[in-house]
Amino acid sequence: MPNWVEADNEAAAAAREIMNAQSNWLKVPVGPTYVRVLPPHKGMVDPNTGKNRWYEPVCLHFGVGPGGKGVVPCPRRMVNGFCPVCEFAFELRNKGREREGNKLLPSWQGYVNVIVFDKTGEPVRNKAGEIEVKIWSASRKTLDKLFAAIDNYEQEHDLPAGSANIADPKKGLTIKIVREGTVMEDTTYQIFVLKAIDVMPFVDEWDDKLVNCAALSPLQSADQLKQLMSGEGDDPYTKPAAAAAKSSFFDDEGTVEGEFRHVTEEAAPAAEPVTDANRAEAAARLRKMVESKRSSSDA
Repeated sequence: MPNWVEADNEAAAAAREIMNAQSNWLKVPVGPTYVRVLPPHKGMVDPNTGKNRWYEPVCLHFGVGPGGKGVVPCPRRMVNGFCPVCEFAFELRNKGREREGNKLLPSWQGYVNVIVFDKTGEPVRNKAGEIEVKIWSASRKTLDKLFAAIDNYEQEHDLPAGSANIADPKKGLTIKIVREGTVMEDTTYQIFVLKAIDVMPFVDEWDDKLVNCAALSPLQSADQLKQLMSGEGDDPYTKPAAAAAKSSFFDDEGTVEGEFRHVTEEAAPAAEPVTDANRAEAAARLRKMVESKRSSSDA
């Protein structure tokens, strides 16, 4: 049997998108950063509505694997599939290692194509004088702040609700991101929506640089995830026996969402059988309590 198979052009294009984005993630420094949100790539389509959206939602596990550097999408949250990373995180929680388990639980992020601007409204260019399209990975909490800021902008300017399209190249708005804190545990973001100083007439400079954010974090199989967790050595995963219930997932700013599995507990001791003797004893204790309360009120 030959080793070659027919090539898939879509898979090749998706791999190219990943290469495009490897060095173009937006790193938000401490202090203010100004960005303009770009229109969505034609591949960024909501599967439920068929409409294009300016951000791509993805639910990610961080710190996966022996080196703690793996970042992978969660099949359980993305497509309701089996996820060994989630199962291992639940097992850690069930063993009382809640902090370690929480760190492995997934959090929602939104991938957004943006251009960075300076505070005068001019796009920041690289050494070659070119505009760079950056990928902003915003947490769910940060996206909530962005939507709230858009609502505030509409109210302040007496605009109809939902009319401010931040991704419109001609009528879009400038987003001001203010970062406070230097490490993940104490980092917060404030989001402000500002009226753009000018339109973006240089579409030809960024159109071919738009990244299909839907292709950036492809799902992996359960076997691939288990290999990543084990460093492709012995598989450390053991399925926990705990039953499913409601739980907490934490993103990079401490927001909570998701599902939970209760920590297993030892069974409670069997109750003492009810007899005439202990029934009479209980009745005597009750009469004593009533008489005691009555005496206190009379006093």
